[in-house]
Amino acid sequence: MKQSVILDTPTSQFVIEKFSSWYRTKWTPWVPTDSNWHHYRVETFDGKWKKLWDKRIRSGSILRKNLLKPTIFPPRNVYYSVLKWLDPKSLGSSKVGNYCLGGSLIFDIDVKTSEIYGDETIEKGTEAIFNLEEFLTKTYGFSDYACAFSGKRGFHLYVKDFDPFNFGKKNAQRSRESIEKEMRTTITRKVLDMGLTIDAQVTSDTRRIVRLPNTLHGGSGFLSVYLDSMKELKRFNLSKSIVFPSGISIKIKLVKRTPRISIDNIIADLDDSKKEVEVPMSVAILLLLSRYAVITH
Repeated sequence: MKQSVILDTPTSQFVIEKFSSWYRTKWTPWVPTDSNWHHYRVETFDGKWKKLWDKRIRSGSILRKNLLKPTIFPPRNVYYSVLKWLDPKSLGSSKVGNYCLGGSLIFDIDVKTSEIYGDETIEKGTEAIFNLEEFLTKTYGFSDYACAFSGKRGFHLYVKDFDPFNFGKKNAQRSRESIEKEMRTTITRKVLDMGLTIDAQVTSDTRRIVRLPNTLHGGSGFLSVYLDSMKELKRFNLSKSIVFPSGISIKIKLVKRTPRISIDNIIADLDDSKKEVEVPMSVAILLLLSRYAVITH
């Protein structure tokens, strides 16, 4: 995963305080089915990557206990493995052996819009997800889907009824991981050949980690939201991703040209002059984390 940019000290202190408060008082942990077979990893605000202390994360309460540890807390970004593994904590390079237990097929779509963040992001993202779902259903017969909004520009589509052995016979001479990789790569190529835009590495890389739902995006301060059906995706809007109050204004200083922001009923057309402005806290944290602004005192 790409490392986040380190923030200046006053900005970092402000954002860390807000993240800490939210994780302590508002956070409801989400874990995937068979959570104890997944690998978890955290990026901290000083740019370091940390594995969780417990060997297996069997529940949301164990996840909470691990993320509250001083060496990690508060996390800037929280990730987990797409696939399940016999020894999840030791998961790393493919050079290090580990037994793959399979998992959902996942697709990552990053939305490019004229806005840094806004309703246009959701509209284009949901359209792309539904187009991808239609292709996968018609081509492969998949029918069990879930989605996740990353908290900024990304959407994930989970194919929960994917089974690599439905595409070929088991081969005792090959590992489960190699079969998984081959089938995922084959489907990825088909999707790309149809002109659908996805991050190919997320789908084909068996050891890939993706953002854990119900955690904050370290580049926006918005919540990653899990949607367990396509019907939920149709009803989704950005207000469900806002966790910091929009009724409180924060003074920040713009440091570069800022794209338009349109979130629910919040619209911010900020010019490119380097000046101090007051914006809702949710917008302020977005701009601070995206390095469009710094905190002022």
